[in-house]
Formats: sequence, structure tokens, C-alpha cells
Amino acid sequence: MLIGDFNAKVGSKQDEAETSVSYHGLGSRNERGDTLIDFAHHNKLYIMNTFFKKRNSKKWTWTSPDSKTKNVIDFIISNRKDVIKDVSVLNRFSIGSDHRIVRAEIKINIKKERTNMILKKNHKKWVAPENKDSYKECIASNLNYENTTTIDEIYENIKGATQTAIEKCCPKK
Repeated sequence: MLIGDFNAKVGSKQDEAETSVSYHGLGSRNERGDTLIDFAHHNKLYIMNTFFKKRNSKKWTWTSPDSKTKNVIDFIISNRKDVIKDVSVLNRFSIGSDHRIVRAEIKINIKKERTNMILKKNHKKWVAPENKDSYKECIASNLNYENTTTIDEIYENIKGATQTAIEKCCPKK
């Protein structure tokens, strides 16, 4: 998620090809808004402020010093529309700024997300070694701490020994 002051006015969706924004934006778009939408589109991101219907008085995030101009320039941008349940602007808090606080309500299924992280397409599913003792011996024989001086080198050493043991001792599926 990208969250912050982007100093860009994106307005509302202008045509069906714009998948990064929706119809519930506020005001008109400026050049920086076009740039932000292009960035979001090329990176498969969504400007989530524009996806939720709110009254105009609940959308603006910045006001000019004379309080006559109000714009939406603070955004919550995400690559996952499914986890963002709402985006709202908090107007009850005075934070000593010309900006208002923007918050997102997210809902994540932790169990599902953890499973997806573990079983990504480029990861092989773990298969237990056929002989645990030979697996342990293979790891022990491939560990070499003599030339390691940093934590990164130790990590790489352990990782390499474990990968070698998996290749030699775990069945392939």
C-alpha cells in the first residue's frame, strides 16, 4: 500500500479504460493526477479513495489557507481492491495541518494469506525427507562456518546446506 500526500488531483474515472480509479472521486484532474493514474495503471494499483461513495464534504483531504479551495490530494493506493473495505477522511481531529487524516478499513483473512505466501507458484511444496538422520547429516556436513564473518554469510551458509540436503534427501514431486 502507498499512503500519503501525492499533490495530485485525480478526480473521477473519465473512461472505461481507466481501471486504477473509479467514479467517486472529487473535482477535476490535473497533470500530476494524470501522472499518478498512469503510474497506478502500469503497476496494477488502485487509487482506493475513488472507489467508495461518500458525500463531497467527506472526501476532501486538503484546504487552501483561505479555506475556499478544497481538494483530494492525499490517497491510499493498493494493489489489492479486495482487502480494502472502506476509505474515509477523518474531520474530527485537528492535527495542526491543512490536511485531514485519511484512513482505510482493511479486512485480511490471515489464514488464507499465510497459505498463499507459503504456497506461491514459484515455491515447491515441502516434502519430508525419507531418512531424517541422513538429512541431518547432510546439513551438518555442508555447514562451513570457517570463512563466515557476518550474519548474512552465516544465513547463506545455512540456506545452502539446507537446499543441498533437500535436493539429496527429499523425494521429488
